[in-house]
Amino acid sequence: MTVEIEVAPHAVPAKSIEDIAKEATPKIAILGVGGGGSNMVTWMDKKVIGARTVALNSDAQHLTTSKAGSRVLLG
Repeated sequence: MTVEIEVAPHAVPAKSIEDIAKEATPKIAILGVGGGGSNMVTWMDKKVIGARTVALNSDAQHLTTSKAGSRVLLG
């Protein structure tokens, strides 16, 4: 079975690979799970620039000490 899809030439703007690469921005997240992972994320948050940091832990008290950009309580 063959399916043919026809796209009008004006519907998709022509872009070079260079233009696409200039527009693309990587999204990086560092996730730390548990006490050790939360500690590592806190340490990395001081050293890593441009990455989102997230600490995930089931221990609410330990999670309050994390300096991660986002904190998630599990359980």
